[in-house]
Amino acid sequence: MSGKMKALRHRTAGGNRFYIDSGSVLWGFGSNDYGQLGNGQRDELGVFYSEPIRIASDVVSVDMSMNGYFCIYLTSDGKLYGMGADIDHILGEDSDPEGSPEVMIGQETFPAVTSPVLIEENVAYARTGGKCIVYLKNDGSVWWQGRYEDISYSGIVVEQREEGLQTEESWRMRAVSPQKLLDNCIYVTTGGENGAAISVNGELYTWGWNIMGQCGTPVSDDAFVREPVKVLDNVQMVWSGRMCFNSPEQEIPEIWHYNTLYCFTVFARLKDGTFMAAGEGAGDKEIRNLIGGGDLSSEVIYRYSDTFVPIQIE
Repeated sequence: MSGKMKALRHRTAGGNRFYIDSGSVLWGFGSNDYGQLGNGQRDELGVFYSEPIRIASDVVSVDMSMNGYFCIYLTSDGKLYGMGADIDHILGEDSDPEGSPEVMIGQETFPAVTSPVLIEENVAYARTGGKCIVYLKNDGSVWWQGRYEDISYSGIVVEQREEGLQTEESWRMRAVSPQKLLDNCIYVTTGGENGAAISVNGELYTWGWNIMGQCGTPVSDDAFVREPVKVLDNVQMVWSGRMCFNSPEQEIPEIWHYNTLYCFTVFARLKDGTFMAAGEGAGDKEIRNLIGGGDLSSEVIYRYSDTFVPIQIE
């Protein structure tokens, strides 16, 4: 795995922490209500493993969904494995044997994969979103599976969904089998609701939720950029939502703080060292959003940029 791949050695999310030790062994501890610890069982809410569980050897990178639904890891021979909630079959076609336990996320039920299963081979790098995975294969192709969802909770959106005025297709970008997005790439990542990839020529491509122009392309009637779009040249690195690789949290916190999480922003660094951003807070365009409903409704104005603009990092 090249230096540009930024191998993840430890990840903390939801109620779990996973880490790779100096001997390339993957360990995990914390909650196991989705089977995400890979110990062959799914535990009820409230069960907490304080002692690390040995999961696999020869591991070079690990990642976990933002809400702790599932974990994926990559071994030195390019095999991608996963365990936990099998949202939209992201953990592989053969991961749901008859009689396997199930978990509920929101109003949907998914199989709980309680032991690591092989997702794909010949993988160079892989990342998780909130409910999806994206991976780069050794041949430079980019693959995505799972879903991005419109997570805005304005009164208008909620009312439209309840009244059936918004179809599932209009507020969700979804793939129930691996979808090839790009070729000739050297890096890939995803946040909760946005994905991005860098080509061999340094071109930045983005896709996913675009309600505040965070993909670096104009906001439209469709809340999603459903096919990758080129938005920048001469790009060295890209982040979606949070500018970090390994989790800054060294333990599972009792209270999570989100002061470094930007759900509506994509960041990039150019080869000349310039930092760029698109989305919330990056420009002067405005979007008005209705918060709450009924007598408690209030209007909030968000400022954004739908193109990448230079920023400074504190």
